[in-house]
Amino acid sequence: MKIFSKLGFIAVIFLILSFSIYDKTEKKGKMIPNDMILINGNDIFKSFYLSITEEPNINWLIYRSWLKNVFISYPKIYESSKLKTNGYSKLFKFNEPELDDCSAQPAYAYYPVTSASWKQIQDYLQWKTDRFNEYILVEYSILCANPNQIDMDNFNTEAYLANQYEGVMRKELHLHKEQGMLWSDEFLYPGFRLPTEAEWEYASETIPELKYVGSEKSDFKTYPFTDIFFIKDKTFYKDLKDYYRQIATNEIRTKWTSENPEQLTSIKEFKKAKYGLANMGGNVKEWCFDIYEDKRNLLTDWVEIYKHNGYSEDCIIKDSSGAYADKDKFGRMKYYRILGSKSDDKPLCLGYPIGQKKLEGNRVIRGGTYKNPNIHSRNWMNEDSSSIEVGFRCAMTYVKRR
Repeated sequence: MKIFSKLGFIAVIFLILSFSIYDKTEKKGKMIPNDMILINGNDIFKSFYLSITEEPNINWLIYRSWLKNVFISYPKIYESSKLKTNGYSKLFKFNEPELDDCSAQPAYAYYPVTSASWKQIQDYLQWKTDRFNEYILVEYSILCANPNQIDMDNFNTEAYLANQYEGVMRKELHLHKEQGMLWSDEFLYPGFRLPTEAEWEYASETIPELKYVGSEKSDFKTYPFTDIFFIKDKTFYKDLKDYYRQIATNEIRTKWTSENPEQLTSIKEFKKAKYGLANMGGNVKEWCFDIYEDKRNLLTDWVEIYKHNGYSEDCIIKDSSGAYADKDKFGRMKYYRILGSKSDDKPLCLGYPIGQKKLEGNRVIRGGTYKNPNIHSRNWMNEDSSSIEVGFRCAMTYVKRR
């Protein structure tokens, strides 16, 4: 079991090294995911990170392997992460029964994760956050690498900051002699999350002049391009005059349908639009955080959107002495996640208020597919449901440095 656990740990390190670099523009050299890009905000939108591509199968495979080897006493945790991939072969132009469960096959390692429900993705995002933060603590010699985490004794960001996870401490700490890393040290990540619908639209550049939210559907662009758009090593420019713009648009539409295969493809297949994001208008549709509403709200601040969807900062359980309540049997703090920083540099914790029923229901799905590359497509699906045509990409709050 120890050998198998170590192999799983090595796989996690491979994941982190493949998608992490040092951000040299930051004062303290904090690492950021290399598969994400910073979407600069404006007077209406806050800056945030967004994955360049949809999340690939290989990441989900590593996630499931970790669950299987850590939660020995709770096999249902591993079972709950299984994707419902029945009918997966319908996404391809050939009949191969093995493709009905091909997410673990090497040939499809960098195809997008599909058939994951909104709820399953929430667990995955917390796991991904914890693995990155654990690696940072090891990198800065706060913790020793621990490939033998079992059940409750596994690293969780919120539990660590609440002094409920010790791990294997280094003998000599670089930052603190009596305690480990603090949130105020500004090295640890805020949590990975799904983008809000407003963030997704802003990043896809479908909003006219990048500032209007909740516009009528006819106001949105069909394809993810503005002045310049790249397809298969070819560059297309849009003239300011309507006549030339229409010619360019028709040419792009023709090139899109002729050069992009009508089947699911690798996340690396397409060229990127202006922000550097790939597949916003094709391949698979994508989950957003928001509960679906027929009448769009005009909120753009991701914190306000979370609160609009039932989340609150009043979500932390403490005892009479002010100490955090004990973590649960899975090693996680109850009811909340750290998703950003407050103005006073304390962690911004969001979750459902204690005793309040969770808002559940249908969640927003945005984007086109390989069948219909229409970027302004807006749909919904129940958060417990999944589809072979729906994937997701990760977002993360941008936290400023001092």
